[in-house]
Amino acid sequence: MKLIIILLSFWIVNVYAKNDCVVLLYHHFSEKTPKSTSISPKLFEEQLQYLQENNFNVISLSEMIEKDKRPKKCVVLTTDDAFISVYDKAYPLLKKYQMPMAVFITTQASDKKFKAMMSWEQMREIQGKFIAFYNHGVSHKHLIDLSLKEVEEEIILAQKRLEKKLGVKHKFFAYPYGEYNERIYNLVRKLGFIGFGQQSGALNDNSDLAILPRYPMADNYAKMKSFKTKVNSRAFDIKTVFPINPITKGKIPRLTLEFLKPIDKNQQKQFACFGEKGSIKPIWLSDSMVFIQDKVMFEGRRGRYNCTMPTSEKGVYYWYSKQWIKQSS
Repeated sequence: MKLIIILLSFWIVNVYAKNDCVVLLYHHFSEKTPKSTSISPKLFEEQLQYLQENNFNVISLSEMIEKDKRPKKCVVLTTDDAFISVYDKAYPLLKKYQMPMAVFITTQASDKKFKAMMSWEQMREIQGKFIAFYNHGVSHKHLIDLSLKEVEEEIILAQKRLEKKLGVKHKFFAYPYGEYNERIYNLVRKLGFIGFGQQSGALNDNSDLAILPRYPMADNYAKMKSFKTKVNSRAFDIKTVFPINPITKGKIPRLTLEFLKPIDKNQQKQFACFGEKGSIKPIWLSDSMVFIQDKVMFEGRRGRYNCTMPTSEKGVYYWYSKQWIKQSS
């Protein structure tokens, strides 16, 4: 009987712990670039030190996708746009701490030799054990403002350019600005790409491969207290998300989450969601389904609902985020 109780307790604690991994998103490694997309090299090194000293397994993006190669305390480093600070600031630190990073690039910027971006020559120089390059489209346009044919060209042409210039084979795609709609989401799946967004949260075996989460690391969101919480977070085991489409169509967005396993009454009380102006009261439709809607519309082009719940480990949280987008007319 004791053995049954122990095994049952183990199952309850680990019902959400299916190969969890945390993916981090960076842009600039500089104190001179916009704070909203920047982290100082000093703070970035502090983060790498923390990961090393606390025995996190920082693995490559390609390893993370192979579930059987995903270790415990799994973290993946990514950066979007291939700014020059990746080359002269981040790369030396990655070599120092022996940690890999995935860099999503917009091919047009390198073709046009923009000074703020890495050149193809610089990419070839650092490509290898610690740096891998992947698809961020051709031009970094807002994809939801393009026709579906134009979106497909953005993805396919960038992939061909990456293969020609750097020999890239993996079909990993990061949505510019983290923006997509349902048609683009379905296109990415049809083309056989694994998609990465800019919404927060950990991932696991049940995460949607067309829109995997990444924690943005910039400004206040990159400070060490916040960083530690995020790299130690866990993924909710979610069965369905409604709606898939993040476009709001002028209305306060409604979100329904269905979990694979029931959430007990005590956990429901600790399940917390946040929107534009603060907390949102979740409405439980059943022990495995919850409805979330803010009272006010978010300001700006993009907004988010963030939901968390404590795990059995002190200071460790399950974390899910949904990004919403106002589409320009």
